[in-house]
Amino acid sequence: MAYKMMIVDDEKRTRESIADYIDWNSIGVEISALAGNGEEALELMETNKPDILLSDIRMPHLDGIKLAEIVTKRFPEMKIIFLSAYTDKEYLKSAISLKVENYVEKPINPDELLETVGTIVKDLDHIEQSEILQGLKYTSRMIKEEIATLLISSQGSGYIEVYSRFYPLYFTWERNGCFSIANIHIHYDNLNGDKLQEIAGYMYDVFDQKNISEIFISPMINGDFVWIGNNIGKDELKQAFNELCSISKYDISGGLSFCSNIDAFASTWNTASEYAQYRFYFGRNLIFDEGIDSYALKDIPDELFSKFPDTYEESIQLFDYLQNTRCRNISRIQDNLYQFYLKMMEWTVNESTLKKERFMLLTLSEIRELILYGMHVFDTLGNNQYNPKVKNALHFILWNYQNPNLSIKMISDKVGLSQNYLSNLFKQETGITINSFIIDVRVEKTEKLLRTSDLKLYEIAGKVGIPDPNYLSFIFKGKTGMTPSEYKQRNRKNT
Repeated sequence: MAYKMMIVDDEKRTRESIADYIDWNSIGVEISALAGNGEEALELMETNKPDILLSDIRMPHLDGIKLAEIVTKRFPEMKIIFLSAYTDKEYLKSAISLKVENYVEKPINPDELLETVGTIVKDLDHIEQSEILQGLKYTSRMIKEEIATLLISSQGSGYIEVYSRFYPLYFTWERNGCFSIANIHIHYDNLNGDKLQEIAGYMYDVFDQKNISEIFISPMINGDFVWIGNNIGKDELKQAFNELCSISKYDISGGLSFCSNIDAFASTWNTASEYAQYRFYFGRNLIFDEGIDSYALKDIPDELFSKFPDTYEESIQLFDYLQNTRCRNISRIQDNLYQFYLKMMEWTVNESTLKKERFMLLTLSEIRELILYGMHVFDTLGNNQYNPKVKNALHFILWNYQNPNLSIKMISDKVGLSQNYLSNLFKQETGITINSFIIDVRVEKTEKLLRTSDLKLYEIAGKVGIPDPNYLSFIFKGKTGMTPSEYKQRNRKNT
């Protein structure tokens, strides 16, 4: 391929001599246009976009410096060489910021000019080759992505389709072998197509540096990537994955499993995906093999989340059980712990509640620390100024105010006192009755929901343990002096 070069010089004999008497073909250059000044050159460039601009500096109408300023903005890839007299050296200094490749002094030495342009051609060749290689690498990775997705999509038929479409250029594996499949999860917000391709490219580069090239990688959903390798030793593989996790600029976790037949890829992928969840117990940046089975064999007992802990001590017991038992059904555990967390956050001093997608990225130890801190705040409510039985009653009310059946009997049964004794002790310690405290809590929660949500009053009523919205409006006005709608309107004006 010949590169196009435009010659711009106000001396007709000079530009024609440069075009006609130098063997440009010898370095792969063709003269695509001649121009007598900068204005004419710009007009020609609209239809004849040269790769190289060879321009005199001093010209009428639009000189070489002004021309170069315009060209570098309109055609930033174009290479520029100046032709200049010895007396133009000071004038040339203003071209430093224009990314001019070189300059050749007049009178022109043909050999020197040919050598100078030849150097530019080599740079262009390198850029073109680099772009071609990048394009080939991108195309190859797109095909590998399709292959990886097909191989785990179904039992048996995936291999047949891959073999028929991609053998032998992109796929040469036999049906039987020593295969490894990993679910690699990237913990990153707002993953889009470009970011997914960037991450896949990064993983390919890391494994290429370890001389592990017989791999296929494809992004799946929710930050998961499928990684498939062949005939890679387990120790070598674990070392490579550990290095990937340790040096990566991304937060990575994953699960790894093995099989000996391509027909088993789909089930092996499911196993690897299950292993990937066990970062919940063991922490991030780890790739697990089949040995994980010995750590997680039990199902979650039905009664484990039948009710949430009421106290700090009960919370510790729950987390100790989860850490020591390591049950299956991790997503179910996470869902229940998030509901526990939301309920706990109702009564902590910190209202910066994590969204569920962020909460689900936490390990068990991180969730334990988060919830136990909140439960400690909750458990110290009242600064020990109350009788322990009254304090337990306060906690029970705060934890169960949403229950429309909450009653003095239910509370007294919980704390182990008779209804009359608890009622008298509660009034003596707090200055208000148990029923008044329950109403105060429900009104306070109603105020919060009116301020922070667009829920209808009947929806709020269901959330605060008063199913009848008319009755809620009645007691709310009795406590605040405003109807719920008046309170909401005034609050929205003040925010």
